Amino acid sequence: MSATRAAKHGAVLVMVALLLFSFACTPNNTGFIRVNSYDDVKRAFQGKDHFIFPDISVFDYEDSGVSYEIVRKDPLDNDSPFIEYSVYGDSLLNEIKIQFSVVGYEGQLDSLRTDVESVTYNGVNISRLRMDKRNTNALYGDGFVAYIDGCEYTVRGTCFNTPSDESQFKEISDAITDITYSVICSIIDEEQNN
Repeated sequence: MSATRAAKHGAVLVMVALLLFSFACTPNNTGFIRVNSYDDVKRAFQGKDHFIFPDISVFDYEDSGVSYEIVRKDPLDNDSPFIEYSVYGDSLLNEIKIQFSVVGYEGQLDSLRTDVESVTYNGVNISRLRMDKRNTNALYGDGFVAYIDGCEYTVRGTCFNTPSDESQFKEISDAITDITYSVICSIIDEEQNN
């Protein structure tokens, strides 16, 4: 192969690699940039030590259905800092599909939230989310929100499938509550231990 042809071949490979990378990290029409892993999310927030990334292994996600997204303060500016991340995907609880999500946001997204219950954990107020069944086709959902060190964290679990009987429904709903509450508490614990 001649040097000129090798150079052209190399240039084509570089262009293909750049195109593939740009597609892998291209914002969709909402400004969210999809990345490949939780580690990619954490890397995007290096230097922002006030952000907390909880252990999401408790969600026991099905590998094929997990999405990782990040958002810049100004989605049109590639140098703008990242201010939000989200992880969501499907899990199975007693063979019922549940979607679990965790969102970290620099600021306060839902400061005007209404119709919530609140509890306090280690001195931090936690709001419990109530599902508005008029706006969703979910059978059951539960979640918690806490505002810590300038960031708001939301952890949710949602069931879209009908359990076979009332006892299974109670078991699933209790498990969703327990799992989402444990994750929001782990975020508070991590912030207080740093």
